[in-house]
Amino acid sequence: MALNNIQINAIKPRDKARKVPDEHSLYLYVNPLKKGVPKNKKNFVVNKDFTMTWRWNYTIKVKGRKKRVERTYIIGMFSHDKDEGWTQAAAHKERRRAAKLVALGIDPNEERKKKQQADELEITFEQLWDMWFPDYKDTVKAPQQRKVRNAVVNYALEHFDDMFLDDIESDYIARKIKEMEQDGRSLVMLRCMRQVCRQMYAWAKTLGYAKHNPFAELIADGKAIKNPQASKRRPHYKEPNDIARVINSINNYEGTLEVRTALRLQPHLMLRPINLVGLRWEEINWQKKQILIDKKWTKNKKDLIVPLSTQVLAILKGIRAVNGDKHPRVFRSLRAKHGCIGTRALTDAMKTMGYMGKQSPHGFRHTASYRLNHMRNSSSFTEDDIELQQGRRLAKTGNTQRGTYFETEAETLIETRTIMMQFWSDYLDSLC
Repeated sequence: MALNNIQINAIKPRDKARKVPDEHSLYLYVNPLKKGVPKNKKNFVVNKDFTMTWRWNYTIKVKGRKKRVERTYIIGMFSHDKDEGWTQAAAHKERRRAAKLVALGIDPNEERKKKQQADELEITFEQLWDMWFPDYKDTVKAPQQRKVRNAVVNYALEHFDDMFLDDIESDYIARKIKEMEQDGRSLVMLRCMRQVCRQMYAWAKTLGYAKHNPFAELIADGKAIKNPQASKRRPHYKEPNDIARVINSINNYEGTLEVRTALRLQPHLMLRPINLVGLRWEEINWQKKQILIDKKWTKNKKDLIVPLSTQVLAILKGIRAVNGDKHPRVFRSLRAKHGCIGTRALTDAMKTMGYMGKQSPHGFRHTASYRLNHMRNSSSFTEDDIELQQGRRLAKTGNTQRGTYFETEAETLIETRTIMMQFWSDYLDSLC
């Protein structure tokens, strides 16, 4: 027979713990009297929220044992207030739920543990971002870090921040992406957001935070989800007459000394613009007539040696004679104390000279590669010299895997590369 409120309120703690049976193997477990509490105090009031718990004994078949095993399921602390604990009605409801699990052969204690583990692993999209990004940013350079942060913070978090990972479905993502497309958001950044979120979910799935990867299920077919247009090659000239016209325009350009000098060096050095404008005086070896760029600044994560032709040395000595070499940067910034000019300065200069969409600073690398590959048969350098000098992997030859298995160093083919760089500078001078 079930306990009534009068019987429950009459329960008081004793020196030892005891059980007060209810019905259907449900009972109240009364904790012993706390030490230091006087037994004979008349007005002593028992705080039942902390002295009694609802418990239920059950038997269940366990694998490997012939007889059923008796176990105890602790429902929770007793309370008359349902917001503070388990009332009698709530305890009976939970007992009935647990009894159904036992009938199905499921142990309610094991089911509770699994649910608690799932709750611990259940995180929101914003929590995933906070855990994933610190590990990721150590593997990429600052520009990529800014791009990824922008893609997630400004495109993904505004829609998925407080949603649990397994609650985010691919159709919901597709609708949100479609809304952002209609609002005129950048297709390039939307693609970056999809790629980054797919990596985040793969990381979360490995660690057990997510059961599936909804971003891997998205298909950008140009209909439901658009892809940005394929990027074109950097604009560049190939013909000698066009190259000569650009060189003459650069020689006559009236900009700042730093921008003028960087533009004059760009066709000769074949460096990426970011490596050129960031050049430091300490990277120049005047005795060996070389520039050594550390691998932390190169795209392929390898040291790069750039042999200096006589023309390049003369240009560098000219800017050193004017600015000196006390400032760490060759192309110092007039605004930042220890900074350098930006690549945008070179791009704007080419635009000012009327070469927008025709010849870009980075395009000089294409120009050099094209012309040198057409002239290498009559010279002492090979395609390997061109690839290595531009900081790229060796090209495959036929069915061989030279680019994969042939490990190169900064000094690889340095003799022929030195000859090639002087040859290229002489060729550029001959055009003018």
